[in-house]
Amino acid sequence: MNSILNKSSIENLSLCVYIGNTCSFDDDILINYCSQYGRIISCTIDKCPNEKRIFCDFRIIEFSNKEELEKFLHISLHKIDLIELDIKLYKNLLDNIDILNIDRKIFIGPIFNLNDINIIIEFYKLIDQKIKSYISKQNKQIYILIEFSNREFIRTIIKQKTIPKIIDNQILNIHTAINPKEYLKNNISLENNHHQIMIYGLNDYINENILMDYFDKRATVVACKIIPNDPKCAIIEFENEKFVQKFLDLHFIYLNGTTLSLNKVSDHFKSSININQQEYTNDYIDYLLETTQLNLNNSSSTTEQNQTFLSQISTVQQFNCNQQEKSISNIISQSSSLLTESIDDSSPDINECGWTSPPRNVINHISPINQIVERLSTQPCLTTMNINSDSLNQSRIIEIDEKKSIKNLKKNLLKFIEEYENEIDQIKDEYMIKYTKDRTNIEHEINRLINDERISFDRVNRYLYDNQRHSDKSYENKRRYI
Repeated sequence: MNSILNKSSIENLSLCVYIGNTCSFDDDILINYCSQYGRIISCTIDKCPNEKRIFCDFRIIEFSNKEELEKFLHISLHKIDLIELDIKLYKNLLDNIDILNIDRKIFIGPIFNLNDINIIIEFYKLIDQKIKSYISKQNKQIYILIEFSNREFIRTIIKQKTIPKIIDNQILNIHTAINPKEYLKNNISLENNHHQIMIYGLNDYINENILMDYFDKRATVVACKIIPNDPKCAIIEFENEKFVQKFLDLHFIYLNGTTLSLNKVSDHFKSSININQQEYTNDYIDYLLETTQLNLNNSSSTTEQNQTFLSQISTVQQFNCNQQEKSISNIISQSSSLLTESIDDSSPDINECGWTSPPRNVINHISPINQIVERLSTQPCLTTMNINSDSLNQSRIIEIDEKKSIKNLKKNLLKFIEEYENEIDQIKDEYMIKYTKDRTNIEHEINRLINDERISFDRVNRYLYDNQRHSDKSYENKRRYI
């Protein structure tokens, strides 16, 4: 079955498979092999930089439909040139279901003399007899890919820079194999628009990896992307709406000493973009960022307007929240009836909704409201108030104060949770240190007791031996005299 590569990037995440152990052959061989099971849409390393692709021992293959993908996955063992391929479903990689052996691989090179290959392999066999070696010929350079049986060998080799000496005294370099998770979790799809949230307030010390580590501990993350045109904004895509609502209820998170705000991506963005596309374009990201920021600016301007109005009310008598709401509702009902009496029936009206009030008719061409205020001067709670604005702003002021107190409470709660987690980690570390120290002391004490018992046993054994010897000697002397 022929394969037609339309794109070099992933188009549909659900139709992709991860294929490992591919450094020993080029992409054309892999594509021809996979084409036996269906049409290949893409064969890519996705977002991996060009200078690091030589150290990639994997490819992401995308099939055209689900049937062809299942046909490929149904085969239990895939081999190319006697090399067993490591096959895993792409979605399982993103959900951390499948474990990769990337952390047990290193690249040694570049190799200019083929005789050095055996020297290098034999050298590392002294460290681990179970190593697997492959010759990587990419970008006209030869490297040796060595896979160890344990990740601890890799950490020790990199930390101590354990490199063999070859005949020509050539300096060899050690390169860790590229982990696909470093570059795969940044594809934002359009079809899961309701599974995404916008994050604002990033700084130079917060990157995609830090965001991924934070959210991965608390939810299943599908993708993460920092907006190129605005590094202070990022998009996070979760597996389902449950995780989205979980973080939207927080409104803010505290990460690396910075408070980040969380907002949901509006649903009307989806209708303005082609739904068939599976990833964001730059134009879409710019449009999404601009519109969301515009909504935030409008919200902030409304808050500033309410704060200005609040500063003008300096002579209002102090009542509790319930009394204020009752007085304000009475004013709104009376003012609405007065306005209705003084307006001609042919006047056009506009339908407007407030935060806490139901829809009502608001007239856009009437006489000043100061004339109506004189008829409302009998209200005891507002005898010294100068009403020159819409009375609805008063209810907004109350709601703003409540929202501020709720936000401050949530912020303090998040800060307490972060401090609590840090305290738990610190207690855990102290416990492990104490446990290790106590365990060492106990082992020393047990060894000392065992040694003392051995010495005592040797003394008893020596005493018994001497006593038996003395008895035998006495017995022989008696017989001699008899």
